[in-house]
Amino acid sequence: MSYQINLVDIGAVLIFLAAVCIARNELLKNTFVRLFWSVQKPFKRGDFVEIAGNSGKIIQMGWQGVSLESAVGDYVLISNLQIWKNPIIRKQSPSGSHGVEIRLPLFGESDGAAARLAAIESLLLSPYLALDRPYDVGLEFLPSGKVGVRVRASVFDASQKERFESSIIENYQLLMR
Repeated sequence: MSYQINLVDIGAVLIFLAAVCIARNELLKNTFVRLFWSVQKPFKRGDFVEIAGNSGKIIQMGWQGVSLESAVGDYVLISNLQIWKNPIIRKQSPSGSHGVEIRLPLFGESDGAAARLAAIESLLLSPYLALDRPYDVGLEFLPSGKVGVRVRASVFDASQKERFESSIIENYQLLMR
């Protein structure tokens, strides 16, 4: 009995071995998922999403994973393969609004705790707040080097976004005086 080895047989064996290697290598899996997303584009930078129990704003999309910034400012890296295996839940209103982010200054001799409470109350007083979405109010350093209050929330109707922002600012100014 004689065996003839031809190029088709060698090619089939090489393809099979390559598939086995790819199936076992996370690095290559993540890269192939990213290549697929470069065509399909299921999400983009700046989207608010929930993936595998982690929610936040997409900061960066890389060849191995996606970086999210959570509502409290933490950064989370999720591998492309983990995203591929779990559903992506968009955290935006049907109208397409991604919410608002406002930075408010501290006035005069006010302390950070009082300013934060005033910002929360200002937010809750606004009639445009989407109550079914999370909001976040925290202190942060502003580019000027001073401390300020950062407010992140969602508006229930994208067409009301500017009114929402101005209502928060007006309420905050009234409460801080």
